[in-house]
Amino acid sequence: FFFFQAEDGIRDDLETGLKLWETEDLLIAQISFILFLAVSGFATGGKFISDPASLTPLKPGSWRESFGLTKDGPLLGFFPENELFIGRLAMIGFAGTTLVEAFTGLGPLKQLGLETGLGLNVEEDVIFGAAAFFAVTAFFPSILDKLQGEKN
Repeated sequence: FFFFQAEDGIRDDLETGLKLWETEDLLIAQISFILFLAVSGFATGGKFISDPASLTPLKPGSWRESFGLTKDGPLLGFFPENELFIGRLAMIGFAGTTLVEAFTGLGPLKQLGLETGLGLNVEEDVIFGAAAFFAVTAFFPSILDKLQGEKN
């Protein structure tokens, strides 16, 4: 369904045009490496390389506190520990997307049901919405500080 049967009997990936046997090993190696880094924390020893004084330990309590959503902390919970956790989840998600690509031959956009190879007029709502969301979340802590006034 997602593959093109070539004259030589070997299926081609519709998105890349490469033979499946050429891409499978690379995808499996990439997935293995990403999962290894996500689970083991090998690159940093499971810790952030930063000033130890800036690290804030997680406080026992409600589920909101485990995400850094405390009353006196930053609104969106940008703590180093949370960023490590979210980064590892993103790596696992990317590995999962790559695994699905290895089995189906569909890239990340096609997995989401977006047509690839079309103009921006088709996907512009999704692209601009994602860009606006990430821009607001990236600059939100500085905007929040300006609204609250400088902290001493």
